[in-house]
Amino acid sequence: MFGDCPLTAYLVGKDRVRRFLEAGRVAGLWERECWWCWKLEFQKDGWAHWHLIIDRTRKFSYEEMRTIHKIWGLGRTNCRRISKSIFGYQFKYVFKGVYQDDTGENGLAVPQWFLDYYVPGSGDTRPASFARARFWQTSKGFYTSARKPAPQAKPQVSSMLPRPVSEVLQDRASAVLVVARSRSGRYRRSVRLRLGVSYQQFIRVHLWGAENGAGCTLSARSFVLDTYGINQTIEKTDKWKLQQLLQENRLTLRKALQLRLDRKTLETC
Repeated sequence: MFGDCPLTAYLVGKDRVRRFLEAGRVAGLWERECWWCWKLEFQKDGWAHWHLIIDRTRKFSYEEMRTIHKIWGLGRTNCRRISKSIFGYQFKYVFKGVYQDDTGENGLAVPQWFLDYYVPGSGDTRPASFARARFWQTSKGFYTSARKPAPQAKPQVSSMLPRPVSEVLQDRASAVLVVARSRSGRYRRSVRLRLGVSYQQFIRVHLWGAENGAGCTLSARSFVLDTYGINQTIEKTDKWKLQQLLQENRLTLRKALQLRLDRKTLETC
């Protein structure tokens, strides 16, 4: 992708890390307020890579891992689930120093091109690499002992939703995440399906189903649709994914309505 220029790869990659985290929030891969940290390292061949730890306890599905690879888009990705004990081992990357005596001629754990990179015409005698270089970055609240609960938005009196369904669907105008669940509502499997209609049309189908007993709304991000409504609004090329998902789904509309009466909210349906 970058030929034989690791400098270009580094400059593009360091800008992509921030955009990657935001793209993951938009795609629903992790919560907007979740903790995260990353560490920049250089391989022996001089190319950069990043170790990224994100506070998410649920396993990534194969579809979600493909989404991660797609939104990173700069090379290989490797997703692993770590325990609290392994976290301590992973945390060693925080202390892996920039200066090491046994790494080469310059005694640094950074490649020579990183030291030789200057912005032409800037007049700055420091390598541009170090002007804004960050080897370690954390999210807000990463070092706190306990997470502060996020402020709860006041629900609307009319629909009892934190946000209108139309706004939520507009945020995900190109795709929807469909989840197969057990009879008790527990997660079994999910897949992201591309919409074959505009989000306005998808809203109309959803509202029609809710008003006519073919669906219900559980929260701003959680709503149940009948199979026909989903099948008519997704891309034809993704319908085979839906059929596979339906074979594992056991959540019925009756159970979904009971969950609504019990004020229980599923992340998505």
